[in-house]
Order: sequence, then C-alpha cells, then structure tokens
Amino acid sequence: MMRTCVGCRDTVRSGDGYIVCATCKQYYHRLCVNISDIELNGMAVELKMDWLCPDCVCRRPRGDNSNTPIRGSPWTASIPTNVTMRRRPAEHPQVDEHIDCVSRSLIRIIINEIVKEYTSNITRQLNFIHADINSFKESLTFFNEHFEKMKADLNTQTSELQQLKEENTKLCAEVNSLTSRVNLIDQISRSANLELQYVPEHKNENVMNVVQQLGRAVNCPVGESDISHCTRIAKMNQQSSRAELS
Repeated sequence: MMRTCVGCRDTVRSGDGYIVCATCKQYYHRLCVNISDIELNGMAVELKMDWLCPDCVCRRPRGDNSNTPIRGSPWTASIPTNVTMRRRPAEHPQVDEHIDCVSRSLIRIIINEIVKEYTSNITRQLNFIHADINSFKESLTFFNEHFEKMKADLNTQTSELQQLKEENTKLCAEVNSLTSRVNLIDQISRSANLELQYVPEHKNENVMNVVQQLGRAVNCPVGESDISHCTRIAKMNQQSSRAELS
C-alpha cells in the first residue's frame, strides 16, 4: 500500500524518517514537521504514539480560556504549528509520473532487447561450440578406432616376430648341428682318401689307370676294387704347375 506524506505529497518509504499522527493516522516526513533525525530517534514510543499533526492540534477543542492555546504534550507543544509544505505544482505530479512510467517502460524494453541480443549471441556461440565438440568427438572416435586397430596389428606382429625369432633360434641351432655333422662326416669320409701330387696331366687320360700304374711303380699294386672313386682335383692356385689326384 502506497503511503503519502501530507506535507510534501511524496511517497513515504520504509527507510525515510517519518511519523504518524495519532488522530488522523496521516504520515508526515520528519522534515515536513520540522523534526530533526536526532529528535525523531530520541522520542519514546509513547510520544510517537501520542504525537498529533499540526492540523489535529488546531482542531482540538479549547477550554474556558479560549484565547490561550491548548498546551498539549511536551513533545507536541515544542513542535511549531507552521508546517513547511513542500508542494509541487498541481500539473507536475501527473506529468512526472507519466514521464517516470514512460522512462521505466523504455528502460525495461531496452533491457529486454539487450538481454535478447546477448541471449541470441550466447546461444549461437554455444551452438558453434557444441558443433565443434561433436566434430572433435567424431575425430577422436575415428582416431581411437584406428589406434586400437594399429595396436591389435602391432600385438599380432610382435607375437609373430617373437615366434619367428624362436624358430630362427631353433633353425640356427639345427644348422650348427648339421654343420658339425657334415664336417664330421667329411672328416670321416676323408680318412681313407689318398692324395697324389705332382702327377702330370694329359688330355683324355684315364685317372684310374694312372693310379694303378703308380701303384705298380712303387711295388704297391692297387686293384679297381680298392678304388671307390678317383678324380683330379682343381688347383687352388691356377698359376701353380703342381697337379693333384684324389
């Protein structure tokens, strides 16, 4: 409920210093009835409840001494009866109220427009950010899938490589074993070999007959059954004149 000061016709707000008449229940600003802030704060509750405005003081009936002003309470007696009325021109309040309403409406419209514009901009930016986030999620999902695939392939290749290493180790061991066996067999097979050096070489010669002739020459006859295989060995040094039979 709007409360209006009788003295200045202005609105009485809760934070303003004001006082209420005990008789007419009208509101007055403390300045409109010449009461200082210190006096208003120093008044007792009973004095505030019994306070009378200047109009009600003037309307109070007098006693036998009609020419003597009625002496009221100590507080009302100390208050002068001439109230300073801060009245506005009659035509201004309506104009000011109208202007105030227009100004508030205009400000409200401007604020709403600004809020709408900022809301629209923020929504647009949020939509862009949301789209970027979705695109980033798709890219991340794509890279994650390929990464998992590459990881699986790498694990498979690593397993296969480890298996190949193990097989290679086994093959190396088998090759070393076979090489040793071949060398041993070669040594055993060569234990009964006879190598003849400085044997002249002739074209279309019969090596078997040459060996038999050499045996007869040294009084050690050699039969065909004694010879398993006979061949002429190539020279390691091609410039050498030495010829070999094995």
